[in-house]
Amino acid sequence: MAIRSGLARLEGVESINPRADFKAATCEVHWKNGQFIDPQTLSNHVYQLSLGARLRGLEATVDGWLRKEGSDVVMQIRGTNVVLRLAPLRVKVQRDVARKAPSPLTPAEAGAYENLLARWKGDPRPVRVTGPIVKSDRRSAFALEVRQFDLAP
Repeated sequence: MAIRSGLARLEGVESINPRADFKAATCEVHWKNGQFIDPQTLSNHVYQLSLGARLRGLEATVDGWLRKEGSDVVMQIRGTNVVLRLAPLRVKVQRDVARKAPSPLTPAEAGAYENLLARWKGDPRPVRVTGPIVKSDRRSAFALEVRQFDLAP
């Protein structure tokens, strides 16, 4: 409960699901107006709560526009100037609590990025992507690893 109330104090939080997913060791937070939060900012906030908790990762479901930027496939978050490079999923945020390890990738999750590229014709197109947000070593500061997607026709 203390983590939940601490997260609620973070600027931009609209709501927090009252039920944490203990099986996957995750919780769901919704941001006002689809606002983007830097994972490091969120991690620092959790650490400063001094509750012995830490941010293992940040997974987001993001709506935006898929497009090409140089050799990168990127997504501009709808209603913002934030651009995320898309990348294949490497490690899930969800945990297998019994094994004390990340949950294994399903075949669909492991192939989601390649499947998205195969279905996309290269034109700017609306898309919804779910996956971990990670630091990027490219032009955009962050990458969104594709765990699942919904590409508009």
